[in-house]
Amino acid sequence: MICIIPARKGSKGLKDKNIKKLNGKSLILHTIHTAKKCKSIKKIIVSTDDDRIIKKINKIEGVDIPFKRPSRLSKDNSIAIDAYLHCINFLERKNKIKIENFCVMLPTCPIRNPKDIEKTIKIFYSKKPDFLVSVKETPPKEYIYVLDKKGYLKILSSKKNKLFNRQELDHTYTPNGSIYICNTKKLKKYKTFFTKKTYCYKMDKKFSVDIDTIEDFNLAKSLI
Repeated sequence: MICIIPARKGSKGLKDKNIKKLNGKSLILHTIHTAKKCKSIKKIIVSTDDDRIIKKINKIEGVDIPFKRPSRLSKDNSIAIDAYLHCINFLERKNKIKIENFCVMLPTCPIRNPKDIEKTIKIFYSKKPDFLVSVKETPPKEYIYVLDKKGYLKILSSKKNKLFNRQELDHTYTPNGSIYICNTKKLKKYKTFFTKKTYCYKMDKKFSVDIDTIEDFNLAKSLI
């Protein structure tokens, strides 16, 4: 299994978050070290446009940065999946091979259990879904509201059968950013991780901190 670690330079929520140090080690190094502990991961590729990351990571044995990510794939509005496919297409052309499957691990999720990663890869090979996405459970919501242009609440969605007991509501989940495993052919076709054959692997909340703000970073710091 090839592991892609995406780490673009720009960041709005938390400046330079991919190289921000947590417990004496940058976020991207936390992810690299976890990937290196997984026997199922045979190759680690970093996709970045950050010269600082290229300079530091190139010294690490077993980690490859075969190109500098193009600027068109490194902007705030760039689509992450396009960067993953650019990486896969580059490797396929360079090595004259077909990459059937690969995984993605985000640097912004520094607290991982390698056993979880190994288990997800094993499940992927066993069940053969289009995609596998790690998720965390979120509190169920009876209603979801948005604000209109005048500042009034507007119901975006609601449960058809209104329930008065929250315990009776369906459990809800959201991707936690820890791992995405992809069938390359399906990703090229659908350009999304979510199809009728997307398998979700539930993770504990302590392994589901995705850092985007200073509050997220401080939470990760307290947990680690």
